[in-house]
Amino acid sequence: MSNKVIVKELEKGLLNALDGLNKMKEDLEEKQDQKHWGKINVPLTLQEQLGKLTKAELDDIRKSLDLKGVSSLKKAELISVLLEMIPKSLEQVCLPFDAERFRLLTKIAHNGGYMIALNLEPHQVEYFRDRGLIFTGTFQGKRVLAIPAELIDSILMMAEDKKLTSIINRNTEWIKLTYGLCYYYGTLSTAQLSEMLETYTKEPLPLREYLEVIYDANSYHKEITIDNDGFSNRRVFDPKRVKQEHRSRESLSFYPFTKKTTAQSGRSRIC
Repeated sequence: MSNKVIVKELEKGLLNALDGLNKMKEDLEEKQDQKHWGKINVPLTLQEQLGKLTKAELDDIRKSLDLKGVSSLKKAELISVLLEMIPKSLEQVCLPFDAERFRLLTKIAHNGGYMIALNLEPHQVEYFRDRGLIFTGTFQGKRVLAIPAELIDSILMMAEDKKLTSIINRNTEWIKLTYGLCYYYGTLSTAQLSEMLETYTKEPLPLREYLEVIYDANSYHKEITIDNDGFSNRRVFDPKRVKQEHRSRESLSFYPFTKKTTAQSGRSRIC
């Protein structure tokens, strides 16, 4: 067999493989679309919406709420637990939020519990569904975001809570600075980030609380990757190489971007 024939066979095989991958992607997107945007009635109740979910989806909510000792419950029993615990856990679930997520939640609540859907990414829809906060569907031919009626009053009360809004503003600053620093420096360790944030905020950084906020934010924004090498901008394909480059220039300090410049860069990555 000539080289030309072999090349053609390889090209054909590669094209068939790509076609197969594209078909799988299209099928996955169609299933996801049906899951997120099926028919829905609004306003909706938590009991009604939980009843539509599969046991696996209910388990996702259970895990997000970190509920212990209920993993073996049957679907009806788990729904009963979630009906009680989702409203009780509402403030705790919102504590790591930034302004973008909390603003969306309160906007829907102020609008009577539902509104025309924004351009949320599929993983952002899943983020809110997995916490039992926002559900999605099609109502009167339009895609909507809806909050269970049982949560609306509590959300509106939280919006007036100055202590909570202060925490959310602090979280927002942490997230913007973190994303901005990773954008400029590529990859940073926990220690490096902690030191830089303390310099910018002029306050000690409660590390455990900070990490909880950043991990939770990244489930929604997906702007950085977090692994054993540290925190990396999502454009970084090889964090180890970035760290090696940093070490090769240990005699040089990181360029001292201003807090405003860093936060503005981070702001461009979240609304």
